[in-house]
Amino acid sequence: MWLEVLLVAGVSDSDEHLAALRHAIDQIGPDLVQINTVVRPPAQTRARPLSPKRLHHALEMLGPNAEIIAPVPENSMVRESHKQTTDAVLELLKRRPCTIADVAIGLSIHPSEVIKHIQILLTNERIRPLDGDGPTFYVAES
Repeated sequence: MWLEVLLVAGVSDSDEHLAALRHAIDQIGPDLVQINTVVRPPAQTRARPLSPKRLHHALEMLGPNAEIIAPVPENSMVRESHKQTTDAVLELLKRRPCTIADVAIGLSIHPSEVIKHIQILLTNERIRPLDGDGPTFYVAES
């Protein structure tokens, strides 16, 4: 199950509100939490989007299975954090073959987050799956 959260600057982005959301998220137990903010011109002019910095802060507060789905500038901290995680997955797979569960444990991230980074690396032909019985292991391309 996925859960989408819409955050509005000055309305639902305070640390207190985010902590309450995190508590509710923990109670619900979704596989993925998608963080969104105001994108289109709103009906209420006071409804404003979160800045990339605030979106990143919300991402950190809402847990390891959260992702930002709101469009953010290419040079934002959020994109850099995502790239760093993809790089960390690749570095781990350069050291030894791993399953998705191995990567999740090794990097302390949610398995659904690992799957996203594995897909990126597979698409870019940076890693490949190892054939065999049992769980799929991934290894970095030489």
